[in-house]
Amino acid sequence: MSRNTVLQIIAALITVAVLAGIHQGAGWFARWVGPQFTAGLVCGMVLMCAAFLVANKIDRSAIGRGREQQRSRDVIDL
Repeated sequence: MSRNTVLQIIAALITVAVLAGIHQGAGWFARWVGPQFTAGLVCGMVLMCAAFLVANKIDRSAIGRGREQQRSRDVIDL
């Protein structure tokens, strides 16, 4: 086997170990805090994602209406 193949296998094993550790830690944390906190956390994440998507859509529509996009040269002039 070449050196690159061995390094890729080692990297894959390290990645799997890290992901397994994160999975175990997240499961322990979810059991520790309880189902109400977990449900609130999920609802909060969904609402924050929705707010981000709406803000992003509003910003993109403002660019389409002719708002000039700020250039890096304008930032330097500040």
